Amino acid sequence: MQFHQWAKSVRPVVPGNLHGPSYARELISMFTTVNEGEWNTRNDPTSTASISDDVLTSLMSRDAGFSKGLANAIYSRLNIDNLICLIEDLDEPARISSVSILRVLE
Repeated sequence: MQFHQWAKSVRPVVPGNLHGPSYARELISMFTTVNEGEWNTRNDPTSTASISDDVLTSLMSRDAGFSKGLANAIYSRLNIDNLICLIEDLDEPARISSVSILRVLE
């Protein structure tokens, strides 16, 4: 499963009626840890200082891979427990398809 496909499947558990880059930022923030003092800084993998709207739009709309920098930024802040909770809140078909994400991270 590609990120854009997974992002669509978890839409029901992402708060707000967000779209495009705003939705991608919220989704990524749900399974990463960034303290309040780091919001919107280079330490925040979802900040505009770290990733442009164009890159997020591309990730959300097609089979585009993460750049090495973005992947490392997300991985360094990954909170696997939050990711598991996010997946557990999905309905069964979306939860089953999301398990592939966890297998990649093992």
